[in-house]
Amino acid sequence: MKPSHPRPPAWQPWLQQAVALHRSGRTVEAKARYEQVLKANPRQPEALHFLGLLCVDTGAAPSALPLLQNALRLNPGAVPVMITLARALVATGNADEALALLDSALGREPRNTEALFQRALLLHGRGDLTRAIDAYRTLVAADASIAVAHFNLGTLLRTAGRLEEARAALTRALELNPRFAPAAINLGCVAQDQGRHDEAAEILRKALALDGKSAEGHVALATSLRALGRNEEAADSSRRAIGLRPEFAAAYTGLAQALASLGRETEAEEAYRTALTRAPHSIDALNNLGNLLRQRGQLGESRTLLAQALSLQPANAALSLNLGMSLHQLGHLDEAESLYRQALALSPALDEAGLNLAMARLTRGDFHEGWKLYEHRWQGDLRNAVRSFDRPEWDGHSSLQGRTLLLHAEQGLGDTIQFSRFVPALSKAGARVVLELQAPLSPLMGSLDGLAQRVVRGAPLPPFDLHCPLLSVPRLIDFDPTQSAAPQSYLRAPADAAERWRPRIDALPHPRIGWVWSGNPRHKNDRNRSVPYALVRSIASATPGSHLSLQIDYREGDREALARDRLLTDLSATLNDFSDTAAIVEHLDLVISVDTSVAHLAGALGRPVWILLPFCPDWRWLQSGATSPWYPSARLFRQPAPGDWDSVAAEVAATLRTENRNFSP
Repeated sequence: MKPSHPRPPAWQPWLQQAVALHRSGRTVEAKARYEQVLKANPRQPEALHFLGLLCVDTGAAPSALPLLQNALRLNPGAVPVMITLARALVATGNADEALALLDSALGREPRNTEALFQRALLLHGRGDLTRAIDAYRTLVAADASIAVAHFNLGTLLRTAGRLEEARAALTRALELNPRFAPAAINLGCVAQDQGRHDEAAEILRKALALDGKSAEGHVALATSLRALGRNEEAADSSRRAIGLRPEFAAAYTGLAQALASLGRETEAEEAYRTALTRAPHSIDALNNLGNLLRQRGQLGESRTLLAQALSLQPANAALSLNLGMSLHQLGHLDEAESLYRQALALSPALDEAGLNLAMARLTRGDFHEGWKLYEHRWQGDLRNAVRSFDRPEWDGHSSLQGRTLLLHAEQGLGDTIQFSRFVPALSKAGARVVLELQAPLSPLMGSLDGLAQRVVRGAPLPPFDLHCPLLSVPRLIDFDPTQSAAPQSYLRAPADAAERWRPRIDALPHPRIGWVWSGNPRHKNDRNRSVPYALVRSIASATPGSHLSLQIDYREGDREALARDRLLTDLSATLNDFSDTAAIVEHLDLVISVDTSVAHLAGALGRPVWILLPFCPDWRWLQSGATSPWYPSARLFRQPAPGDWDSVAAEVAATLRTENRNFSP
């Protein structure tokens, strides 16, 4: 008699069919077969597990939980079931329970790569950066062939600022899968973070060749192109991202940044506003639009946007700085200073905050602290102008007696004129003073008492014992202009230039008024300090006398307007350097100027000068007052509100009418 074999259960073929259907992606049919198995045998652990897995994979994690819990009760040591149940728990918001389950699974099988992967993903999703990095490292140590594990590790390392480690992990992901476009994009972003924008752009272009539909990749490429000054290309890259994802706020922000750099500010503003309709809480869009509006003089909305951004990220030092700058321009110095100090507390290396705090303190007349803080300029705008010499920098205490001191100009022409006033005092202290300065000022500075030698910047320097940046002198001598009597004048026009210009100016009727209405357009505050020619025209046309333009460079259309109006005589073709300008100014009754080098020149010559100032002036003019402690001959006309040049023009015109007799011979 042949031995008998038990007949397989009727549901077994159904289970095999269900698994095959599941693997082929026919999930609806697979689900029906699993349910058919469980109807026949509700305690079949494999059917319970696989149906639970299918539910997790298709987004029905709540339905998976009872299935998987039953499967685990039937087979308590089944690590695959524990892993799938952990996934279901994560999907239903039970991350702590899932983590404990994965730890239990790994206690049974410490090198189970799926359990290691799910644990790393869980920690990653929770934002537990340190533990997630450790979890991915454990995973790649157990199995170094999982490209996505290296990718995720590299992404987290980049977030942690560990850029070289991130670079290595992402490079390994690409070695395992050369067509892994997200890894290439992130590798490009790492190079970008390291300031290697040429390399980043090359990597990102290759990444986009793998996946041209990656909006993130196009935005990242735009970032590096902007850093390389290739703003038209950056704008095109941003537009491609927008075409792929019209709701992608970062693409509009990137486009706006490129447009702003191209000087297309109206279009930039529109793009920023579009970004905010897509993402109202975008820090980048709020911050950049706030800064753009501040630069355009729209200070109220700038303040609102930056305050909103700071409320979303109170510990963001850059936002504290930027809001402080808007408040500063609005004249709210107490609040501005508080924000600058907050920015420095959050980020002590944020030298722009230190420099802005310095200017706030100087504006308020706190020169002792202001001069100290002003040294932040060397890590800010002037970081590339730091000089290195083989002789020590003067510390303000070492004796100058019998020693040669090199003073080197560091900023604009007006700064050199203003701070050259310290040369006579340093000479009296025993120093042989050598001044390195800009070429247009060299002939003029020959009249400066106590100056032993002038050297045009770029020419070989003579031997010296000590050196000092020109604008550091007041800190070293603890100078307070409000407590020191300023000299009536300390410069004179060269005699030959004065005699050359005398007959030409003497032939003109009084009052003889020299005008300067716009400064260097590259000056970062030029938008606030320069005025349109139309404002000059409005005053000059109502004022009898001789009006001379002391401008050398003109804005578009101004020279043509001068020729058309014939109100002002254009002298630019005959002004070779500041010797000529000084000679003319010495023969004038009055100079009316915005905050430019000519205003400083007139003050240094002791000639009457009316200086037109924006509502938030440069620190040297202080916060209020009609006179200047730097220049006794200066009179200050201030905007009563941001952007209000019309009131300034009206005041100047009225004052000219009242004081016209003072300018008669």
